Amino acid sequence: MGRAREGRNGEIWALWVAGWTQEALAEKYDISQQRISAIISAVRAQIPETDRVQLIQREVEHLDNMRRAAAELAVMPLPPAFDQKGNPLIDPRTRQPVLDIGGRASAIKLGLDVQKNLRQLLGLDQPLKVDATVSDAAATKAAELAAAAAARMLADQS
Repeated sequence: MGRAREGRNGEIWALWVAGWTQEALAEKYDISQQRISAIISAVRAQIPETDRVQLIQREVEHLDNMRRAAAELAVMPLPPAFDQKGNPLIDPRTRQPVLDIGGRASAIKLGLDVQKNLRQLLGLDQPLKVDATVSDAAATKAAELAAAAAARMLADQS
C-alpha cells in the first residue's frame, strides 16, 4: 500500500490506529502533538481512496466484533470474589457471597475504548464547525424579548 506507512511515520500511523493518543505518540517520539497530527494527516492523505475504504471497512468489522464481545462480557453473571487465600468473601450483613465486579468494569472499559477507536477511525471525534451567526432580525427579536421579560420581572416585583 505504498510508502505512506513506512519508517517513523508508518510506525506513528500504526500506533495511532492501534489506539495510542497523539499526546502519547508525541512523548514517545519526542516531537510535538501538532507534528504528530500533521504526520497522521499526511499518511492518511497518501493512502489511495480504494485502499482507505477497504481498510476502514475491515477495521469497522473488527471493532464491531470487539464491541459485541465486550458487551457480552459486561452482562455475564458476576463470579464470587475471593480473598488472598482463595476463600470466598461473604457479606457479613446478608451472609451472601460478595460478587466480583472487576471483570465487568474491565469489559465496560474495553467497550468504551473500542467505541473511541471506532469514532476515531470514522472521523466522528472531529470537532464540528457550527455557523452561529445571528441575523439582524433575530438579534432585534431577541432584544425585544429580553426587554419584555425584564419588564415583566419588574412588574412582578412591584
